[in-house]
Amino acid sequence: MLKKIFPLLLACSLLFSCKNNTPSIDTRLESYSRLTSPANNSAVKLNDSIRVALQVTKQDAQMDSSKIYFENSPVITLRGSASYSFLPSVSRTGLRKISVMTFFKDGKTETLESTVKILSDAAPPALKYSVVKTYPHSKDDFTEGLEYYKGYVYESTGLEGKSLIKKYDLISGKIVKEIPLDKQYFGEGITIFDNKIFQLTWKDKKGFVYNLDDFKLMQNFSYNTEGWGMTNNGKELIMSDGSNKIYFMNPNSFAITDKLEVYDNAGAITKINELEYDKGSIYANVWQTFLVIKIDAATGKVLARMDLEDLIHKAGNLREIDVLNGITINPATGNLLVTGKLWNKIFEIKITE
Repeated sequence: MLKKIFPLLLACSLLFSCKNNTPSIDTRLESYSRLTSPANNSAVKLNDSIRVALQVTKQDAQMDSSKIYFENSPVITLRGSASYSFLPSVSRTGLRKISVMTFFKDGKTETLESTVKILSDAAPPALKYSVVKTYPHSKDDFTEGLEYYKGYVYESTGLEGKSLIKKYDLISGKIVKEIPLDKQYFGEGITIFDNKIFQLTWKDKKGFVYNLDDFKLMQNFSYNTEGWGMTNNGKELIMSDGSNKIYFMNPNSFAITDKLEVYDNAGAITKINELEYDKGSIYANVWQTFLVIKIDAATGKVLARMDLEDLIHKAGNLREIDVLNGITINPATGNLLVTGKLWNKIFEIKITE
C-alpha cells in the first residue's frame, strides 16, 4: 500500500509545483541606509581624522540615532546628525574596522561596517651608510637569525637537514659551540633573552628554548603562524611571519600580547623577515629585496629605509649566494652587523643618514 501512495503523493506534488507560478518571496531584510564615508578599504594617514557619513536610502524612513564604533569601541552617539569626524583612539598603522549602528523610529536597527587602511603620515627617508669593517662568515650558512651578544655571534641557519645554531668569534669566525636541529625542522630567527636562546622554525609552528651557556634544550613552545624573524625588547619576544605583521610574545607563557601591522605612506610592507630591536625601533630585512627598514615599535609606521644592494657584490660569487638576511647591533659601536644567506662576509655598517 505504501509503495502505491508514495508515487501518488509525488505526482500531486509535481503537478502543484508546475501549476503554481507565484514568484518566491524575497525574505531578505530591506536596507534602510548606506555608508557614504569612509569607503571600504580606503586609506587614511596616521593621526588624521576619519569622517563617517550615513545616507538614509529608504523612502520615509526616519533615523532616531546612530552609534559609531572604532575597532568595536564606542566613539559617539549621534542624534539628528548623519555625519561625524573623529581622531582614532589607537594611533597605529594597519587595517581598522568602523561600524555604525543606526536606530530608526519604526523600530528597525541596522549595522553597517567599513574597513580603512591607516598609512604612515610620512614617506620614509632613504638612509645612507658606510662599511666600517668586514668579518668572516661561512658561505655554507643559510642565515636565518643573527645575534651579537657579549663578544660572540650567535647564528641560526635554515634548510631541512642543514639547520643549526652556532656560536662563534666575530673577528676570527672560529666556532665555539654548534648544535644541529632535527632534520625535519627548518631553522629560523633567534633572540637571546634571560640567559636563553629562543629559536623559531619556519612552517612547523614550533619554537625551541636553549640554555645560553651550554645550548641544552630547555623547552618547546608553539605559535599559530609561520616563524621568520625574531628579536626582543627586554620584556617581550618579537617575531615576524613573512607578512606585514609583527607579534609581541610573553617569554614565559608564549601568549601573543600585541601585534603591529607595518605600513609606509603607500601601503603595507610585506615579507618582513629578520628583526633587530633598538631603542624603540625595529630594524627588519625585507625578504627578496636589498632593503632594511626601520619600524616604529609603537605605531608600526616605517621610519626609514636603507638599500644595501652594493653589499651583495662584495659578499661572494653571485651565482652561489642568496638574499640579504641577518641583522644585529654591535653594542660597542652602535653600528649594524649585516650578512646574507650563503654570504662569505659579515659587514659592519655605520648609518650616516
